[in-house]
Amino acid sequence: MKGFKQRGWNDQTQIAADGPDGTVQGVHHAGVTCVIEGRWDGGDDSDTTYVPNDTIEVHVACTRTVASDTIYIPPVVRPQSPPKRARDPARP
Repeated sequence: MKGFKQRGWNDQTQIAADGPDGTVQGVHHAGVTCVIEGRWDGGDDSDTTYVPNDTIEVHVACTRTVASDTIYIPPVVRPQSPPKRARDPARP
């Protein structure tokens, strides 16, 4: 991720997951969104003799950024009272 950030890419925090066997992170820059996935053998916590594989897989997929790739928080719409009617002076 450091290499992407050094080149002006920004995190897409809504595209992110992390776990013992891998990670997924979204980044965007200049109208392009990329998803970077890393996978590895996280081991077996219940077996102290298990030796994890040292292979790491990295996959990158990119496409044009669309509105759903960014966080949009709509403005709060407050209910409005109906307009008050002008009082008819002819009515008591």
